[in-house]
Amino acid sequence: MCARRFTIPMLFSMMLAGTVLQAQSTSRTTFGLLIGGTAAKITDIDLGSADVFNGTSKQGFRFGLDVGAFVNRSLNDRVSVQPEVHYIQKGTVLDFGGTGQANGSLKLAFTYIEIPLLLRIDLGSRAAWRPFITAGPTVAMRIGCTGSVDGDGASLNVDCSEFDNNGATDDPFQKTDIGASVGAGLTGMMGKRPVLAQLRYGRGLTTFIKDAEAGQSPKHSVISFIVGVSR
Repeated sequence: MCARRFTIPMLFSMMLAGTVLQAQSTSRTTFGLLIGGTAAKITDIDLGSADVFNGTSKQGFRFGLDVGAFVNRSLNDRVSVQPEVHYIQKGTVLDFGGTGQANGSLKLAFTYIEIPLLLRIDLGSRAAWRPFITAGPTVAMRIGCTGSVDGDGASLNVDCSEFDNNGATDDPFQKTDIGASVGAGLTGMMGKRPVLAQLRYGRGLTTFIKDAEAGQSPKHSVISFIVGVSR
């Protein structure tokens, strides 16, 4: 009778301990580094509405660098939370000119420290290489901004704080940028080290211009291809 009295609590304790150990075994933290390139443009802008472009301008990509680090905390075998920090370059290149107008290009170059907070879901089986997806919000702090004009044999490069606003210097761009990121990639082993390759799309949710024209809300749009290694 005495043995039976203590057996039930003991079994309960053993089951509870087993559950805790199982949860701990599926939770782990890894760290990693990322590096890649970006192709950036500006969305939600009507180039033809600006007189300087004479309605004939076209927009091209600004190619840049994306370097980052991440911490991945697994919630179970497939789902994890992954905060990151990136040095990322954004912007665009605008070609302008037309009949009776000077031809040239305007390059806007922005550099940010960006912090994505991503939810990662690993898909497929435990094969050598398996797909995964990420999605989440981002917040970015601007650390660099320049504008350069090239045309008719002349070149001018100025900091954004020196932009002309009716005879006065004024920075027309926001210092922070709020956005979202989605991506898909593959992860696997290279030797004894986990590696990954991913294609991401990042888009601003708020305009980066302080006083945008009525009906316009220009936002950053960035495609990134990154590779990484973790431990």
